[in-house]
Amino acid sequence: MTPMTPLRARMIQDMQIRNLSPRTVECYTYHVGCFAKHFGRSPELLGVEEVRAYQVYLVQEKKASWSSFNQAVCALRFLYGVTLRRKWPVVQIPFAKRPKTLPVVLGPDEVQRLLRCAKPLKSRVLLTTIYAAGLRLEEATHLRVADIDSARMLLWSAVA
Repeated sequence: MTPMTPLRARMIQDMQIRNLSPRTVECYTYHVGCFAKHFGRSPELLGVEEVRAYQVYLVQEKKASWSSFNQAVCALRFLYGVTLRRKWPVVQIPFAKRPKTLPVVLGPDEVQRLLRCAKPLKSRVLLTTIYAAGLRLEEATHLRVADIDSARMLLWSAVA
């Protein structure tokens, strides 16, 4: 358990005043604690260069995920911008860009194997329709028999 320092108590109060969720409070205090532990000093004694060095550490040595890195950035922005009211702009603590990933696309054989796994015919027909029409989950859950125009090979969707 992290000791309750006056700075930590004030930061928690600042987050509670803003009605941040208990999970956010826990997450931010964790990341600020890790930041302080990394340098062995109170964050009050640390500045922009230490924040930057910590970000480099998170990326290069700790190999932090995108979301974990940005949680740490949000925690430090809150600490320095709200709790400590530092004069230097918090924009000097940059966020990481979300990495672009390609979607996983199944090959024709994989699709056939997947559809064959659905044993009741009703389930197989439903999965085949969802796949063939490229329906999203919400569109699929709102699909009704009346939405199927089999004469013209069309699906009508009420989801906007």
